[in-house]
Amino acid sequence: MRTRRRIKSQRLTKIYWHRVKLLLIIIFCFLLAVAFYWLIFLSDFFQIKKININGVDNPEAIELDIKTYFYSKNQKFVPAFIYKILPGYKDNQENLLLFSSTDCSQYLLNKYPEIEKLSTKLDIKNGYLTINITSREISFLLCTDVECYLLDNNGVVFGEAPETSGNLIRKIIIHQPSSITIGTEIFSQSDLDILRSLFELSEEDGSSFKINAIDIEKAKFSTIKIITNESWYLLINFNSDFSEVFKIIQKLKEGELNNKTPKLQYIDCRYLPRIYYAFK
Repeated sequence: MRTRRRIKSQRLTKIYWHRVKLLLIIIFCFLLAVAFYWLIFLSDFFQIKKININGVDNPEAIELDIKTYFYSKNQKFVPAFIYKILPGYKDNQENLLLFSSTDCSQYLLNKYPEIEKLSTKLDIKNGYLTINITSREISFLLCTDVECYLLDNNGVVFGEAPETSGNLIRKIIIHQPSSITIGTEIFSQSDLDILRSLFELSEEDGSSFKINAIDIEKAKFSTIKIITNESWYLLINFNSDFSEVFKIIQKLKEGELNNKTPKLQYIDCRYLPRIYYAFK
């Protein structure tokens, strides 16, 4: 009887210590997990120490948006109540382990249409993030019936602009009653090359006229209306030989239209070799 009690007591003691060991292992694993969680998400160890932004005039605004990008990523792993419990770690939300070059680049490109391209470099050893930005350059001023916009060399609308006069910027007028979404590619590259070639021809030394603006009905156009700096306009086809048209205008101005351009209203070269013109 005593032997059975002793065996039972030993068995209970063994079970007790087994449970104690199991509990200690669970506590150890929990504390280890907490330590790893703290190290990865809350401590300074994996935080980005400095963000360098090159190539723009407003690096502070972009840096603020990058911080917002990190905060949105960080919220998936660190609930807000943790920062209420540990407010001292509230600023540690720029975790380099959560950084994705593709995601960050796309985020900034969507946020800033004026950015043409950018590259990112993450220095993990020192915790430095460098972003090199190439901004879009103004190539054209695009004016609709509603608003004027900045257009880059690839035909992308990247910002609104006040309507300006003069020939400092190549101006394209498109008759569209609604606003254009910023970031939209309004012209194909081939169509934009055609419009660009017209401006370039008019800007050559000895050109028969200078372009004040190109006026088209819509983005997909067949007829081009060129408003000259002499207050008359020229009508040509989309597929015209522009060099030949400029030569024809030069001959007209030297011949039958000599000294008459101040009274000229338009010249129509859409039906070559026939040419039509009218006076005011």
